[in-house]
Amino acid sequence: MISLRLIVCLGLGILLSPSSVAFGQAVMELDLEAGRDIVGGPEHQFSEFGAVDYDRRLVYTVEALEPLAVTAYSLDDGALVRRYGGRKGEGPGELLTIDGVALGAGGVFAAGGAVVNHWSLSGELLHAWRPVAPGVRTICSLAGQPAVAGQEGVVVRADDGRSIARGADTLRAVLRAGSVRGEASALYRQLRMACSDSVAYVLADHKITAYSPGGGVRQIPVPPEVEEIVRKRQGATTGLPGYRTVTVPPYNGMVTTADGRLFVAIADLEMAGAIVDPATGCYELVKAASGPGRRRVLRGRRVLGLAADSLTFVDVVSEPETEMMNGKAVEVWTMSSQSIAIRPLRLVSGQPCGGG
Repeated sequence: MISLRLIVCLGLGILLSPSSVAFGQAVMELDLEAGRDIVGGPEHQFSEFGAVDYDRRLVYTVEALEPLAVTAYSLDDGALVRRYGGRKGEGPGELLTIDGVALGAGGVFAAGGAVVNHWSLSGELLHAWRPVAPGVRTICSLAGQPAVAGQEGVVVRADDGRSIARGADTLRAVLRAGSVRGEASALYRQLRMACSDSVAYVLADHKITAYSPGGGVRQIPVPPEVEEIVRKRQGATTGLPGYRTVTVPPYNGMVTTADGRLFVAIADLEMAGAIVDPATGCYELVKAASGPGRRRVLRGRRVLGLAADSLTFVDVVSEPETEMMNGKAVEVWTMSSQSIAIRPLRLVSGQPCGGG
């Protein structure tokens, strides 16, 4: 999402109250008033996807003013460091759109349409890969190579440029079940993906599937408190008759941490998501702390990365304006993703996974 104008009732009318959520092993709190904006302002409109390199202290994103380029900013001072791509077309290094960004050990991946471009960190185009998949919207780096989620399972680029599928039957079965309900294409668009070392994780239909080398496939449950919120919101729309309505997405994204954990992000004002240990299933819920003006300013999050003690995300801010419609005063909410922020995480209650 680059920008969006819609009409909503305050609170959207579909949020769970804090008392209705049964918390799990531990509860973390995302402090929206602490931390800082890395880069932002009215001139910026950031995409909902991107990636963070905490070692090199860089955040990679796509902006509305340059929708065909991946832009790297410093995490420390927000300075522009480098741009990758930017040309429109179907030739080497060109794209018609960018739908996903990921980082590999040796460079930057940008996925769009049927192509994945791979640039070195210095900006040299290393290869353009056309995976055997029905569209490229989710991408991550698997052992240094780009991987996408498709109807043939997880599709990975081999060293010689071929497309290799892992776990085809598992993911195909999920999509086939969706096609029976006429929802296969919508389900494919809602897939979320993340990679850690040599394991690829795909979130689909409220299940996380781990695809390992050698064809191993296993299921990791989505925390039930998170799934409950998502199911209540799934399929809901915001808006008024005669005006543009927007379907609420079930999951905002999924990212991995340096120690191999997963953060499952959801579109909810009170709950940011959950940190899951894929080895044990242990999880920590992450709430969003209330702050001054929260009742008059709705804020959303598009998560880009998770460090040990902070979350990096696109901050989506919505503020109301009063307009006259059919002789009545109506609140119109304008949503804009104008900044990338880093905010601290703090333990509120319970025991963290691993006993830390």
